[in-house]
Amino acid sequence: MWDHYRALLGYLRRTTGPRTMIANVVNRYPFEALNGPTGRLSPFLAESGICWMTGVDIDLDPVFAKALERADDSVAVWLPHQIAYEPRMRYEKVHAVIRKYYEPAAQFGQIEVWRRKPVVRVP
Repeated sequence: MWDHYRALLGYLRRTTGPRTMIANVVNRYPFEALNGPTGRLSPFLAESGICWMTGVDIDLDPVFAKALERADDSVAVWLPHQIAYEPRMRYEKVHAVIRKYYEPAAQFGQIEVWRRKPVVRVP
């Protein structure tokens, strides 16, 4: 697990720019830190992402989902196959935004990085 985490951090540092937001949606212990070690901001209210929502206010799923939807230059880091890990940690709205606006880019063990699909602007 440690090797996967180190590889993930290296990947995020190499493939994202300083303005790219990293949405930490990893919903399992030990809730790996991503934003601090990579020097990237989070689109969420707190850099710890889902971990913060789990410990502070479990009902922020709609708020976090909206923030993730607005983040044009962003990646989401999550465990798409472990969504039902803890019933109260399903975050259905956040997961729906990832599936709609993001696409798989890399995998490190069970953790996947999904990159934001290109945003088409209509003049």
